[in-house]
Amino acid sequence: MAVTQGNTTDGGVTQDALISLNVTGTSTFTADIGIDQVALLNASGNDFVGAVNFNNVNSGNWLNITIVDATSLTLGNVLATGNLDATAATDRTLAGNVSADTPDLTATTCGINQTSGKLSVSTSPTQLNAATNITLGSATNDFNGPVNAAGENIALTDGAAGMTLGNITAGGTFGATSTGGAIAQASGTTIAVTGETTLAASANGAAADIKLDGTSNDFSTVNADGAGVTLVDANDLTLGTVAATGNLDATAGTSQNLAGVVSARSLVLNEGSAITQSANGVLTVVNGPTNMQAGSTITLDKANDFKGTVNVLGGTDVALNDTDNLTLGNVTATGNLNAKAATDLTLTGDVSVNSLDLTATAGEIDQSAGDLTVTTGSTKLNAANDITLDSPTNDFNGTVNADGAGVTLVDANDLTLGTVTATDDLNLTTTGDLVLGTVTVGGGVSASSNGGTISKTGTMQVE
Repeated sequence: MAVTQGNTTDGGVTQDALISLNVTGTSTFTADIGIDQVALLNASGNDFVGAVNFNNVNSGNWLNITIVDATSLTLGNVLATGNLDATAATDRTLAGNVSADTPDLTATTCGINQTSGKLSVSTSPTQLNAATNITLGSATNDFNGPVNAAGENIALTDGAAGMTLGNITAGGTFGATSTGGAIAQASGTTIAVTGETTLAASANGAAADIKLDGTSNDFSTVNADGAGVTLVDANDLTLGTVAATGNLDATAGTSQNLAGVVSARSLVLNEGSAITQSANGVLTVVNGPTNMQAGSTITLDKANDFKGTVNVLGGTDVALNDTDNLTLGNVTATGNLNAKAATDLTLTGDVSVNSLDLTATAGEIDQSAGDLTVTTGSTKLNAANDITLDSPTNDFNGTVNADGAGVTLVDANDLTLGTVTATDDLNLTTTGDLVLGTVTVGGGVSASSNGGTISKTGTMQVE
């Protein structure tokens, strides 16, 4: 049969299970006059070679459409106010304008793709199942309910009013693009992607939010371009290229790695284990603050730029590097804090660490607020200009080594110096014993122990 065309005026069209349709050309089924008609073309031996269309005239309409093809199936223009259930043994192709309330598209052994036209889903979920790739890339697609998809490489585009993702299982890559609003995730769903995930959300040319916060999500590397970006992974999470004009909030059940260029207005990182950064990783926080918490180490030591305050709410060893100024707020680390700034490094909150390394390569180390507590380990301070850690409640419990211009240190208890070099003045204040190590000073020396003893274990040279 070359062309099939039929008009139904009442109940629709059905098919005897023992009779198959074999059509080499286009098939068109028209609902005429009768409302809510049903098409049931589900014989396993059907073979529609050309495009299949379902349209309506007068007051007629298709409610539910079921169609099965033993080989590939191409849908042309299809209008169903209810469910569209289309199954092909091999490829499923959308080649026209397809509209349904609940589309269920299956390609048993091959893929689902879109060569032209628009897919419109009125209100309900979309279900896509393919053995290989799923590509629905028309810029005019409009998914109004959650999109569920299972296949290899999956790419979805919505150009209307945002996109909500449901259960996604991608054995390869996954891409979601919305040019009409935010990308969100339906409650209680899971997104699991073996390969790379790429997300882009905008509305009227401006960035829109991306929020994939399912607690059982499992991503590999995620690239994202949006306003606020929220990502949750039950396991490891790798950030690739991420641009967030708002806040970037990334949570991983285990480790998180920043592998690419990541830029955000403000930043929240929460991990069950470690936060790391690959050799080519670059992190820019445009405005701040940055809030981080990890079950083990935090290592962000590449060519990063933190604007605003950096807070570390928990971690073991913490390493931070900034290509210009670095401002530390509240920091809690059970291990070493190693913070380096190309220019000034400022403490503005409460800092509690086991040991401390602060470097201001071309600037100063300063404390404008908060308390600094080094619980047991050593402190190493290096600055091109002054070092001023003068809060009256600071507490250095290990040896303090310092190299700067003017050096001012205050300790609420005992203070022990190791090797200290000050090209300008050295000012020391304790409320306990003061022990001087090897000290070289280019200016004056002021030392006050407020009743404690003052002693030295090394040489002292005042130039």
